Amino acid sequence: MGLIRVMKIDQTMGQKVHVEVEVRTSAGQFSFPVKIDDQGSAGNNEREAFLELQKFLEEALELAEHQLG
Repeated sequence: MGLIRVMKIDQTMGQKVHVEVEVRTSAGQFSFPVKIDDQGSAGNNEREAFLELQKFLEEALELAEHQLG
């Protein structure tokens, strides 16, 4: 069974937030740094980071399929 979780959320300069997301799958463990605009709360920042991670992974999958295709 896989797992996705936020490891930490750090404020950066200005209105940016750095979110460290850990993904564990049967293929291994991966960490993704996600920089987003501050969404006003930790919960909203976590949700936005997951949405950005999803977009990234979808695009990466498309690129991998194209490379292999």
